[in-house]
Amino acid sequence: MKFVPMRDFRIRPGRVLKDLVAEGRLIVTSRGQPVGMMTAMTGATLEESVLEWHRQRGLEAFRALAEDAKQRKKQFTDEEIDAEIQAYRRAKRARS
Repeated sequence: MKFVPMRDFRIRPGRVLKDLVAEGRLIVTSRGQPVGMMTAMTGATLEESVLEWHRQRGLEAFRALAEDAKQRKKQFTDEEIDAEIQAYRRAKRARS
């Protein structure tokens, strides 16, 4: 996967776009550190790409919750897991 410095967006935005189309995904860096990822898409793949992104965010939230439980040496009940999911969904709706 190709890394692209933030500076290139300012200096060579056309080149960044060409690279994105060619590579499919780019890692964006700031001062040499990764800060984000860009994914190429088309009108035909937009909905699928957005759903994929949401699924990934959900998995990241689940992993963070599992890691937190592991560190605390606590087992979550099904009810506690459902409550966390509902809280996340409420917060997401409030941001929209």
